[in-house]
Amino acid sequence: MMRVRCLLALFLALLVLIPPPQPQTDELENIPHMSDTNRQPSLSLAETHGATFTGDFLVNGTVWDDFIPSELHWQLEQDGDIIQEGSALGSMIENISWADSATKAWDFSIMVDTNSLNSCSCTLNVVVIDTEQQISNVQILLFIDIDGSPLPSNLIITNPESGIDWRGDLNLSGVAVSAAGYQPILEWAVIQSNLARHICVRGVLSEIWVGSNNDSDWKDYSISYSARGNFNIQVESSNFDDGWWLFAVKAHDSGGNYSSIACTAIALHNQKPSAVLSGTTEINESESAHFDASNSDDPVWGKEGLRFTFIVKTEHDNSPPQVYDIGTERSWSWLANKSGIYDVMVLVTDTSGLSNSSNMTLIVHNIPPIASASIEGISFATDETIRLPDEPFWTIDAGLSTDTDNDRGGLDFIWFIDGEPVSLGEKQILRRELLKDESEIHLLTLSATDDDGVSDYIEVFVGIEGTQSDPEWKEPESMTGNFVISLGGEVNMMLIFMIILIAISLITLRITRGDSESDIPKWIPNRKENDDSAEENDDR
Repeated sequence: MMRVRCLLALFLALLVLIPPPQPQTDELENIPHMSDTNRQPSLSLAETHGATFTGDFLVNGTVWDDFIPSELHWQLEQDGDIIQEGSALGSMIENISWADSATKAWDFSIMVDTNSLNSCSCTLNVVVIDTEQQISNVQILLFIDIDGSPLPSNLIITNPESGIDWRGDLNLSGVAVSAAGYQPILEWAVIQSNLARHICVRGVLSEIWVGSNNDSDWKDYSISYSARGNFNIQVESSNFDDGWWLFAVKAHDSGGNYSSIACTAIALHNQKPSAVLSGTTEINESESAHFDASNSDDPVWGKEGLRFTFIVKTEHDNSPPQVYDIGTERSWSWLANKSGIYDVMVLVTDTSGLSNSSNMTLIVHNIPPIASASIEGISFATDETIRLPDEPFWTIDAGLSTDTDNDRGGLDFIWFIDGEPVSLGEKQILRRELLKDESEIHLLTLSATDDDGVSDYIEVFVGIEGTQSDPEWKEPESMTGNFVISLGGEVNMMLIFMIILIAISLITLRITRGDSESDIPKWIPNRKENDDSAEENDDR
C-alpha cells in the first residue's frame, strides 16, 4: 500500500513539472529564410479564364516555394485601372498533404466584394514575392455581371512581357474570351512610338492615346487559335526599325462590340551596334597593351547597356583564343606574356543579343635573355679565367641570368665544357672528372634559352689550382735555374760571379809576387854607378 502511494505522489509531481501542451493553430509566421538553392516561387488559381460572377465570389489558389512567401498580393483590374486589391498572405494555410521534400505548398483564398463594383470584363492579377525578392504572378480573365448588361470580350497578352528587348520576328501570344463562351474575333496592330512604355499601362492601351490614333492599321491575319481562348500572332518584325514599338490586340463580337486594347511595349533591336577599336599596336613582352572601344555605339539605343568582349588569338596558331568578357566596361588592358603577332577583336553586343565586331593587330616583341653565372659563388664574365680550388667538384649556378618576367621561369640552361654539353639546369654540380685532361685550361659555357628559342651565352676559362691547367702554372726549373733562383736572380748571380773573379785575381796576384822574391836575384848596380863609386874612392 505504501508503495502505491509513493508512485501516485511521483506521478502528481511530474504533472506539475511538465508544461501543458500548446494548442496547434493555422496562423503562419512570416520568418525569412535564405538559401543558396532558393527556387523561384510559383502559384496557380483554381478558376479558369472566362468565369462569370454575379455577386461576391471567392477565388482559391496555391503557392509553392521553399519557405513561406513574404508577400501575396492581388489586384482586380478593369481597362488597366485597379478597382479592388488586397493581400492574401493571412489566408495562407500549409498544405501538409503536399509530398515534395524540396518544396512546400500553401493554399490561399481571395475574397472579392462586388457591392461597390459595376459590371465589367476584368482581370484578376495575383503576385507572390519570396524572401529573396523573387517574383511570380498569374492572371485570369473573368466577368462580373451585376445588372445583366452585355459585356464586351476580354483579353490579355501573356507573351512577350512588356518592356523587354527583342530582335527579329515576334510571336505574340495571349488569351481572349467572351462572356457568352464563343471565340472572339481578334485584330492586331503594330505601332512605333517612343511613348510606348507610358501609354501601355498594366497591359492595356491608354484610352487617351486610342482616341487620338484611330487610323492605326489593324490586321486580322497570321492569327492561330487553340483551346480555352489561347491565341498566337506571328509578327514579321525583323525588318522593323530600332526603337520602341507597341504590339496591340483587340477583340470584338459579331455585333461590333470591342474590348479594351491589350498591349505590350517592346524595344526592338534589329540593327547591329557599331564596333570601333583602337589601342596599342606594338609592345615588348611583359608589357601591357591597352585597348579602347569607347567609340562603339548603338545608333538608336546609345552606348548604355552595350557589353564588350575582347578576343585575342595568335596568328598561325591553332590553340583556342583567349576570351575576356568585361561587361559594360569599354577599355581593357592585356598583359603580353609571349611574343608573336596577335589578332585582337572586340565583340560589341547590345541588350537584345545582336553584336558587331572590330579587329586590330598587335605585335609583341621578344626580349632576349641575358646569360649570367657564377662558379663557387664567384660571378664571371665572358673571356675571364678562373682558378678552381683543388676539389673533387664545384657548384655552378645560372641564377644571375635575367629575362622578362614571363620568360624567366621557363629559361632552359645548358652547360658545356669545351663545346660538349655536360649538364642541364639552373644550378648544377660540376664534377672534376668532366674536365678530363687537367694539363690544359678548359672552356666552360652557359647557354640560356627562352620559350621563343632565343639564346644567350657566357663563357669562362677554368683551370685547377696546382695542376698544369692552373692559369698561374709554371714549368719546374733545371738545376742551373734553381741555382739562379736560389741566388735571387740573374743580376745577383752576375754580381756574385764578378766578386768571385776579382777575389780570385787578387789571390793569384799575391801568390805570384811571393814566388818572385824568392827565386829571382836582387838588382845589381849598373856600371856607371860602379865607376862613380870608384872615382870617389880615388879622390880620397
